[in-house]
Amino acid sequence: MLEGDGPRISDKRPFSFTLTAQDAEDIRWYLEDYRIYPVEPTPKIAKRIEQRMSEAGRELFRLALAGSKVWDAVSDRLGDTRIEVETEVEDALVPWELLRDPVADRPLALSVPSFVRCHSQSALRPPPDPAAGKIRILLAICRLEGDRVPFRSVARHLIRGLTSEAREPFDLEVLRPPTFEQLAKRLREAKAKSEPFHAVHFDGHGLSGKIFFENPKLKGNAQSVKANELGKLLHETGVPLLILNACRSADSEPPEQPSQATDLHQRIRQFGSFAHAVMDYGASGVVAWRYSVFVDTAAQYMADLYASLASGTPLGEAATLARKQLQSGGRDIEDWTVPVAFEAAPVQLFPRAQEGFAIKLQSGGPSDSSLPQAPDVGFIGRDETILRLDRTFDQQPIVLLHAYAGGGKTSTAVEFATWYGQTGGISGPALFTSFEQHKPLPRVLDDLGRVFSPLLARNGIQWLTLDDSRRRDVALQILHQVPVLWIWDNVEPVAGFPAGTQSAWSETEQADLVNFLRAARGGKAKFLLTSRRDERDWLHDLPRESTSHPCRLTRQFRWLRSWHKKAGASSTTSRIGVHSFGLRKAIR
Repeated sequence: MLEGDGPRISDKRPFSFTLTAQDAEDIRWYLEDYRIYPVEPTPKIAKRIEQRMSEAGRELFRLALAGSKVWDAVSDRLGDTRIEVETEVEDALVPWELLRDPVADRPLALSVPSFVRCHSQSALRPPPDPAAGKIRILLAICRLEGDRVPFRSVARHLIRGLTSEAREPFDLEVLRPPTFEQLAKRLREAKAKSEPFHAVHFDGHGLSGKIFFENPKLKGNAQSVKANELGKLLHETGVPLLILNACRSADSEPPEQPSQATDLHQRIRQFGSFAHAVMDYGASGVVAWRYSVFVDTAAQYMADLYASLASGTPLGEAATLARKQLQSGGRDIEDWTVPVAFEAAPVQLFPRAQEGFAIKLQSGGPSDSSLPQAPDVGFIGRDETILRLDRTFDQQPIVLLHAYAGGGKTSTAVEFATWYGQTGGISGPALFTSFEQHKPLPRVLDDLGRVFSPLLARNGIQWLTLDDSRRRDVALQILHQVPVLWIWDNVEPVAGFPAGTQSAWSETEQADLVNFLRAARGGKAKFLLTSRRDERDWLHDLPRESTSHPCRLTRQFRWLRSWHKKAGASSTTSRIGVHSFGLRKAIR
């Protein structure tokens, strides 16, 4: 089905096209495995598979379009044509994105401004478009037990390297905790406030017909969610778009007993892909993947997709443009074929901008002036630590990050604070206080006072005129009302470092700091402390301590979770230890 600037032109042509089992497996290997170890003779095998993909595209064109009235009408104006492909459920496995014009020897998906799959007979009507304003995106980053995918593999690229102007069109919020229960709660809250999200972006794992949210109560920290569950929720809460960074979320299982499912909607839910089934519940658009993809592929595609959406490009055009960018990027494999875009009708979140902007992937990014400057080369690695900090703050307001000297504690803390603020973890500012020099509580509070003094002045409170006791009271009132993240960096000198060294802080001053943390923990503020040791002698009963040898992150936390339940621990401070190769110990 194709349409140009004029009336819609469509054609229905019955035919049979099936990739052999060997062809299907070859293409899967080429897209998913080849780049992992591309040494001889695999490059020759990959070249053969690329030729076979082109042959399949030409064969598909011959069966579907050659000699048709549709092709005759639009073949000379593909640059103004939108291609919509609507098929029977059983034909969802056909690689329509490979369709190839044999004369120009070019895939149609790269020749038109919009190439989408559609579903015109959905069981539910698509929700109305959300009100104008920023594109509100709820990002669910789900990492299961034993997961090796970096925590911020895609989201980091969407945020870092952006100027404030480039981030302005977006309101990006990370789902915390990333459970399906929390997703339903957050979407319903937004709907009740008449501020529904424009899109839910799922970054995690999927299989044909389901995706996996985190759930620490279940085996493997995994809760499978079927398309009908998510589709109904999105429709109920008025979310028109679903972006799936889940492998094979556009793939479907071949029907084993198609005769048992006679109703169209029943067949879609029984045999269709996850994306197709969500469309059947009234979604306006879904972007998904037919195969497992590499991180750099997903990151680049999503960056271009969101940049186009923010420029006022409809979803189908944005997805096609992002596909073209993958193809023109000089990549090792033709993975532009992997994304699949479903669109019931052109979905435009913004009016078209006079000038578009691009999201440029780079290692560096903007820095918060209240935090230390990020390294010139950018922040690299530590995703396991960032993940554990993020998850721990879902449960605990005070966290201690400890490692040996030179282990990257400060840079990790600053990177986390930047990430946490940009993704909705806190709505207030990030504060930073260093304890490398003697700084008793009143001087520590001055760091907070400098940030909030303009706000206090508007309320008739002059910070500099307050005595130390009053400053403490005002600071606690602020921390109980404003969600801030306060980094207390290098706190080990407070109790004397190395052990046995005379501290510059008196016992009273040490107690003042601990008591302030206790008093603040019931509010909205969160504290991230860094140190070269676990600080039991100074923090006393705030944390509970347990040590272990370096080991795999997930196995260690599984053991600690079990220990925590058996011990009945209920501390309000968590400790996370890192060394040069990642997490060393975690204490709850």
